[in-house]
Amino acid sequence: MKRNILLGLSLLFLGACELETPPESDLTYTGFWNKEEAAKSVHSGVYSRFRAYGYTMWLMGELRSDIWGGKAIENSHNQDLYTNDINITKVAFNNWGDWYTMLHYINDFIKNAPQTPFSNENEKKNMLAQMYGLRAYIYYTMLKSWGDVPLVTEPLQNVNNLTALKKARAPKSEVLAFIKQDIQRSLDLFENNENFYRDNVYWSKRATLILKGDVFLWSGKVLGGGAAEFTEAKNALSQVSGALVPYENLWGIDNEKKVGLVFA
Repeated sequence: MKRNILLGLSLLFLGACELETPPESDLTYTGFWNKEEAAKSVHSGVYSRFRAYGYTMWLMGELRSDIWGGKAIENSHNQDLYTNDINITKVAFNNWGDWYTMLHYINDFIKNAPQTPFSNENEKKNMLAQMYGLRAYIYYTMLKSWGDVPLVTEPLQNVNNLTALKKARAPKSEVLAFIKQDIQRSLDLFENNENFYRDNVYWSKRATLILKGDVFLWSGKVLGGGAAEFTEAKNALSQVSGALVPYENLWGIDNEKKVGLVFA
């Protein structure tokens, strides 16, 4: 009898409890970009994610240069890359090297952060300038690797329509024009800010200028842009501030914050 009374009282109190309590955080999906701290968390997340692509960038870039090969390689791993033996049957990277996952986060920031209220609007402009520079750098890496690639400029928000996700490759000329456009957007947002955002692990105006120089040199030579592209590259690189440091001082823990490292 006593047990039944206790059970009845327990059920009574449970029925009176409010089980659907509101979440303590107000950073919900619909209101996420209303908060400055939310935008900053995405900004930090982009860099955290980007670091995971270090090996991919090495494979796509340095390993395919004339630095590697022959006796410099102890085994045949990635031989197709350092001999540049890549074709329709020898695909070095699946899923475009997973770059479109990275681009989703950058596109998400570029699309939504402008509407986020910041206590310091100049800080927001600096963060957006970084994202445009990073996006240009990624598409430049893809352009050099594949030529024609799909141009995706919006974050992925709906996966129900699979047909819409199948974007055709854009011609090299269109991809290059988009890269140059993002570079200019980055420079416009940086304006006269020559300083690093906190330190050199973040993209900067100097990084954008160096990227611009590289892009125009490459397009001038590889895509036949010629003298006009070379002049644009020279003008961009001549604007890079900071003194050169000895090559041996670029490496090691003690030199991580040296001025010679533009983007660590």
